[in-house]
Amino acid sequence: MKLDALSLSGAITLHQHVRALAEISQPQLRFLGALGTFAKPRTTISATMLERLKRLYGDETVFQTVIHVRESFLKAADQGRPLSFFKRKDPGAIEYSQLADEVISRGKPQ
Repeated sequence: MKLDALSLSGAITLHQHVRALAEISQPQLRFLGALGTFAKPRTTISATMLERLKRLYGDETVFQTVIHVRESFLKAADQGRPLSFFKRKDPGAIEYSQLADEVISRGKPQ
């Protein structure tokens, strides 16, 4: 979820639709968690929205990884390459690697 006020209401609606779909026709569908994206470390709105997300879904449901706004994403896209190939040690590439690890661990059968 983009860490701004408008996105929070959209995330709530999306989560309701996912739950309804799981109940109606896709019982194997699972909500793995909520991800904070487009975080801007120098603003209070990102931190405030992340806290609201945690209150809404719970600390365990919100991914620990937060994806920050980075110029390197734009540069990699301009080169037509994934960030992890474009600049492996970039903080953004590291964030996405951490997210992949979290998704894999949450996706394991319980």
